[in-house]
Amino acid sequence: MDKTLTYRQAWRNFHDYITAPERWAALSQADRNRVSMAESDYHERRIERRTGRPYGLGNDRIEGILTSLAPGRYEFRQIVILHDGQ
Repeated sequence: MDKTLTYRQAWRNFHDYITAPERWAALSQADRNRVSMAESDYHERRIERRTGRPYGLGNDRIEGILTSLAPGRYEFRQIVILHDGQ
């Protein structure tokens, strides 16, 4: 069943999926760190020293992680909708 998700919804879905014990154990330490750091940034827990602002988890980074760690599970499309006559 296909669902349309926002990037943030896709991240939540992916995080729940990838942290299942059998999948998490199959990841390399580098990939686990990548997912853990991204999760921290999703919740804006890390602070950038230079600016004092929290790191965020942007759409490009979400797409990169999901594409590399769950190939075929997610499909990314960018669309523009024109509401003609307004």
